[in-house]
Amino acid sequence: MNRSMGDAAATNLDGTLGRSLRTTLSQLWKQLSRTRALGLGAEMAFWLFLSLLPLAAVAGYVAARLALHDWSLVAPLLAAMPADTRHVLQAELGRVAAWNGGKVTPLAGAFFLWLASTGVHSIFDGFEAQTGTSRSWHVKRLLALGCCVAFSCACGAVAFLGSTLAWGAGHLHESGSGPGVALARGALEGLAGMTLLYLLIAGLYRVGIPDAARERMPHVPGTLLVVALHAALGYGYRAYVATLGDGGTYLAGLAIVGVTMTALYLFSTAVLVGLALNQVLGLRRAGLAA
Repeated sequence: MNRSMGDAAATNLDGTLGRSLRTTLSQLWKQLSRTRALGLGAEMAFWLFLSLLPLAAVAGYVAARLALHDWSLVAPLLAAMPADTRHVLQAELGRVAAWNGGKVTPLAGAFFLWLASTGVHSIFDGFEAQTGTSRSWHVKRLLALGCCVAFSCACGAVAFLGSTLAWGAGHLHESGSGPGVALARGALEGLAGMTLLYLLIAGLYRVGIPDAARERMPHVPGTLLVVALHAALGYGYRAYVATLGDGGTYLAGLAIVGVTMTALYLFSTAVLVGLALNQVLGLRRAGLAA
């Protein structure tokens, strides 16, 4: 008798969870369709692509001023991107970070910072379009410039942590051997990369979403979803490129443009899907239909 009642309760719980999940997914799709999130993701990817190398150059320059050249912890953060894109970004970071001679004029530095902030500004525009809010152009640009400076300083901290991680991995390698050590190191680097990505997305949501909209929604569920989607979509796209090729045999160096644009589109879409989930949960918390 008790066993039958337990089985019935479990069945009811499974049915309730299934209905809740289906409802959430349906509301999420409606929210994405209503806010034209897939189109916004393409627009964000375009501007992010134009600002990608300037942002890498600014970050590398800040790291160079701090005499930091180790980017071992950046690798897990970029691991979900195609190999060609990772090589370009890491080469840019390493090249600028290793540069010790000459000087960068204030005008040149300001120009690179301005270009780098364009991509962040586009993310803020996407957030406002999806939440139906708006802020003045100069406020968003100032916030974008501040985010670029903060991101560059964070890259310096990442370089320092990368050195620490490399030391720890070397010490671990000396104290043991075998596949277990390599697995532990990979898990440590992967966890570090996912943690950095979580903090990056949480920071973007905190700064990029206007207060009026941000106060109406939770933040953790969507941020976790972005991290999961970035890993799944990124690694899936990497596997696709590695298996079917990127067209480099007939497009030469231009192949990296399409590959990088697609990777940025997947990232931008994941960020907007996470925001849409937060909106849906916020509306549900307020007792409104999404």
